[in-house]
Amino acid sequence: MICCTSILKASSTSRNLDLDLKTITFASHSKTYHMTEKKFRKGKWSVINIKARHNQHPAHYVDAICKIPSTKHAYEDTKGKYVELVHVEASEWKEADEAPVYLILKIIKYERIEGAFYDRDSETDYPVKLPPNVFENKQEAEAYFIPSIHKLVIKSSECIKSSLLVKMLTECLNTVEKEEFDVDTVKDHDTIERIINAHHILSIEADISYSNPGNSDEFQALLDTKLKESDAKNAKVSLEGSEQHPLQGGENSLIEAIAQLSEENGTIKAKIKEKANSHMTIINTSKHPRVLEIEKSNSLLELVNRVKSFFL
Repeated sequence: MICCTSILKASSTSRNLDLDLKTITFASHSKTYHMTEKKFRKGKWSVINIKARHNQHPAHYVDAICKIPSTKHAYEDTKGKYVELVHVEASEWKEADEAPVYLILKIIKYERIEGAFYDRDSETDYPVKLPPNVFENKQEAEAYFIPSIHKLVIKSSECIKSSLLVKMLTECLNTVEKEEFDVDTVKDHDTIERIINAHHILSIEADISYSNPGNSDEFQALLDTKLKESDAKNAKVSLEGSEQHPLQGGENSLIEAIAQLSEENGTIKAKIKEKANSHMTIINTSKHPRVLEIEKSNSLLELVNRVKSFFL
């Protein structure tokens, strides 16, 4: 069984940002991996929100994610193409509640060979006969989960995109604990604000669920609480207005509460006029994921702290 183990050691007994740059070794099944503490260039990062429906504590998230590799569950994206979480490592750095500051997720994708190879010179087919669990085109990526903010980040340039990672984690986490986890991309905050502050809101269609614990406005907190109490998996909300009688947005409104919940826990599609004389615009937040632009970081811990600063 794969377990999360510590991989980073501080350069002194105090746990600060001064880390030894050294080779780190860790094992998974019979395979040993070697890696060097990374430095990260300035770049763009996609963000995924993971929410447990019950027991929303960091230790629960850590335990569930660490169990995925031992299930050997591979998510099939399209026929013959798979994504799998094969290894998880936990930092030695701890939060006040003893949860690790971050997890490193090693993810691979691969595909099955079917049919035959073709020799153009001899016009001959060479049938492929490989063992059933041998695949081709293996690619590797890393993602980083931060338990204290229940967010996972992956570099936008990685070979595995965040949208695919959402599907894989949704299936794998709910294999570990049936119907327990919701996984979604975090939506762009400015796009949410465009909806809330539009001159006219003609309609909205939202698919939302309740959130993880955190800061929220009064009305959003009330709506969030009622969704939790109902124990509904999700709520679909459709509101219709018109140019003569538009929906009322703005501060502490129902529109604001729904839109803000959808930022991390669903999607919203809105028909709006941003200004009095502008044309109608349709905004679908599923097409506007949040992307973090993060400055150069000299260690993974520094990168994680930069990500946390966006959400705390």
